[in-house]
Amino acid sequence: MFVAISPMSQASTTETDPALDSWLVKAFALAALMAVIFCLLITVLSFAARWSHLCDLATHWKLQIAGASAIATAVLCFARRRRVAVIGALVLLVNVAYLAPLYVPRSIGRASSLKLRILSSNVLSANRDSERLLRLVDAEKRVTKTGSRPSQSRQR
Repeated sequence: MFVAISPMSQASTTETDPALDSWLVKAFALAALMAVIFCLLITVLSFAARWSHLCDLATHWKLQIAGASAIATAVLCFARRRRVAVIGALVLLVNVAYLAPLYVPRSIGRASSLKLRILSSNVLSANRDSERLLRLVDAEKRVTKTGSRPSQSRQR
């Protein structure tokens, strides 16, 4: 028996192999699943920061965890892993709810007329003359209240 193979029946090199696509999608879905689990763990640990200083370290990564869970949720939706994508979306919502008050102003109004004065002082630990610093603070308080400098010379 003789079978003729025509050029049209052979797979083109530009087409993607369905087995490769499914393998690639599964690999990305697995990576996204691990990312969601990691984001969930860090989010839960951040709520235990009140009781453990090690858990407090997890509170500093809310923005990054939100970004990672958003990407992982998008990958899981693309891979049609909807149940795990819902968990990723919940992790995303929890972190965004925590971040939203920090980035969205409560109200947009006129600027306050309150003036802020800052006194910066570098205090050497070996310096035992704390009275000098207290006199400087008192002098600056008087300047703030009266609006003019006191007549005494400032010590440096």
